[in-house]
Amino acid sequence: MVHLFEDLPSFALRVAAASVCNMACVYCPQPNMENLTPRRHRDRPINHGMFQRIMSNLLRAVPFEKVSFTGGEPLTNPRLHELASTAYELVPRVELNTNGVLLNARRWQQLSPWFKQVKISIDTLDAGEFTALTAYKGAHGLRRF
Repeated sequence: MVHLFEDLPSFALRVAAASVCNMACVYCPQPNMENLTPRRHRDRPINHGMFQRIMSNLLRAVPFEKVSFTGGEPLTNPRLHELASTAYELVPRVELNTNGVLLNARRWQQLSPWFKQVKISIDTLDAGEFTALTAYKGAHGLRRF
């Protein structure tokens, strides 16, 4: 693989694979902060094909060492496996950063070939504390951890 920037060190790329999340944790960026989409672009989302082409071209052009898929919550993207597969072909390391709530055996089977590392953020296994921290009403799902 030939990179345009041969003398540069390798880099890591963070890809927001989803702009939504299934939770509303108090410590996550709010819409008026990091993940702000300017008003003029809100009604013009990038479709999956264009997103994948942009990511693919960037991964071919710059010597990225790893790609981390984040969000929002990346598992809300039903085509995450396609993005991960593309990244897997172009960089040595592909990672997933998730809250883990939407991860089940079927979804993991679909995703596992592409990821070398999965980071699951679980603040507490206490349902009351979890709800207080995240405002997520599905704390009963913690029982599976």
